[in-house]
Amino acid sequence: MFAEVTGTDHIVMLHSIAGMSVKETESSLRLFSQEVLPVVQGD
Repeated sequence: MFAEVTGTDHIVMLHSIAGMSVKETESSLRLFSQEVLPVVQGD
């Protein structure tokens, strides 16, 4: 589904934005890996 919707099979994500702490960055990456990645990989 991802490739059909976006026209690509690659994605680049930025999980750390200036001013974010290491803890916030880690939390962002963990949330992505738990909530988003399984859906995308299920395609």
